[in-house]
Amino acid sequence: MRDSEERYRLASRATNDLIWDWSHITDRIEWADSVESIYGHVEAAAGVDMEWWRAHIHPEDLASVDATWAAVHGRRRDSWSHEFRFRAADGSYVHLLSRGYVLRDEHGRARRSIGALQDVTQARRAEAELRRAAYHDVLTDLPNRAHFAARLEQALAAARADDTRVGVVVFDVDNFKAINDSLGHGAGDTVLRAVAQRLSAGLPPDAFAARLGGDEFAIILPGLDESASALIRRLLEAVGRPMTIDESVVEVGVSAGAAVWPADGNDAEAILKSADLALYTAKARSAGDVESFHPELRDAVETRNSMLRDARDALGEERIFPFYQPKISLASGEIVGFEALLRWQHRERGLQPPGTIHAAFEDSALSTQLTDRMLERVLRDLADWQEQGYETGRIAINGSPVDFRRDDFAERILSRLHALGLPARLLELEVTESVFLGRTAETVERALRTLAGEGVTIALDDFGTGYASLTHLQQFPVDVLKIDRSFVSRLGSTNSADFAIVHGVIDIAQRMDIQTVAEGVENETQLDRLCELGCDVAQGFLFGGALGAGRIGAFVRGWPQARQGYCWQGASNRPRSFGQG
Repeated sequence: MRDSEERYRLASRATNDLIWDWSHITDRIEWADSVESIYGHVEAAAGVDMEWWRAHIHPEDLASVDATWAAVHGRRRDSWSHEFRFRAADGSYVHLLSRGYVLRDEHGRARRSIGALQDVTQARRAEAELRRAAYHDVLTDLPNRAHFAARLEQALAAARADDTRVGVVVFDVDNFKAINDSLGHGAGDTVLRAVAQRLSAGLPPDAFAARLGGDEFAIILPGLDESASALIRRLLEAVGRPMTIDESVVEVGVSAGAAVWPADGNDAEAILKSADLALYTAKARSAGDVESFHPELRDAVETRNSMLRDARDALGEERIFPFYQPKISLASGEIVGFEALLRWQHRERGLQPPGTIHAAFEDSALSTQLTDRMLERVLRDLADWQEQGYETGRIAINGSPVDFRRDDFAERILSRLHALGLPARLLELEVTESVFLGRTAETVERALRTLAGEGVTIALDDFGTGYASLTHLQQFPVDVLKIDRSFVSRLGSTNSADFAIVHGVIDIAQRMDIQTVAEGVENETQLDRLCELGCDVAQGFLFGGALGAGRIGAFVRGWPQARQGYCWQGASNRPRSFGQG
């Protein structure tokens, strides 16, 4: 026994274990080696009784320690290993691992126990930090997505038992990318931390908040009642207050989607997906809005996903085509150009307009691919018509806001023109005023000026239907204003508001030496009004619908005969129809 204890004592020195010797007869604990103190308790170095030892064990761990010792005394165990927290002299608790074995007399009674204490505080602290890292977000110190998923499962289980409802709110920061781009990622991190702090401060006691990733956060509201809607709005208003970062005032708006279990989903995954769908709808409708889930949202998302699949398939299988609608000079009746309109071939439904895949134009990658495919095919058709000697005038293609996000749109157009040996004057780029808004305006201006400098005509489409500003006509190189069909369709009376709007647009354009094109001209009355007002060019079904590339040659050859003998600007003997080409 002495040899064994000596070996144990030497081993404990190497491992920093503390050897103890507990006499069950005297109920006193002594230490097998000289120590200055027991975790700061100097008085304990000479030995302590069991009551002193028990008084320093954490109250939550005392029951398990007592149970172990009862098993020893009850002859059910001869060795043990258990862990507990022990109060040090400074009031803090250390985590101790106690291992021991018992010596019994000839009657089996416990006479003496010998063992060692090992301080495992650092190991447990490291484990706690790893657990926290696994379930908490480092930047905001909020629970992370994994923790949120586990807590949502718990909340739903409790709600099933209590027959109550659970609310889930998902929200993100509006224009967060713009904050990062303009003020830097440090400012973006500051915004996220502030959002997390505001969210935590405003949560009711039973609610749970988490950062799901990026600028997206989520809230679990157990025991949902009728006051939830007002609570959610108060929370989001508090979160979305402006803040000052480096002397700059930053607007921190948020958009949110809300769903309720069990009405909006059977399980945690379904209810979170419903809240996500509501958030997507809120952002699409208006920044800073809160949308509650309703079943129609699933249909809308499925429709959107179907559009994206159709667009990808059409691109991959070369089923994207340009069709061309003629533009006619109202002064001479000559063809001055065509607008290239996207069409795509559905496997079962046949030729389709772009509206059937409009979701693809909101997707950055797909929108860019569609524009590139159209540009490639339009320029190839234009090169063929030039080779065959057809005078088609300028061919207009459409550019969307997504196309300008990459700062190479002008170069993509010009490189294709140069590769085919086509003069830039044969191409027209149509854009809407939405491309001038936001933080890409500088990129847009550079692209348009580059194209205009090479001879590409710039047309402003749908003028007057959105945010129309005369400053855009001054700041950007605009050659053509296109009057939207919604105004043209109501040109029945010279006293109408639409007549006044069209008159004003044409007057402004003439004073700025900008050409005007009226879209959607379908009858003679509209044409008469446009001629009276001095509009330069018209396009619409009155002159011809959108034609496939193979039919353009016949249309160009046949048009001179169709327009012979008529005075276009203000003519009164105009034929009843100019045909559909």
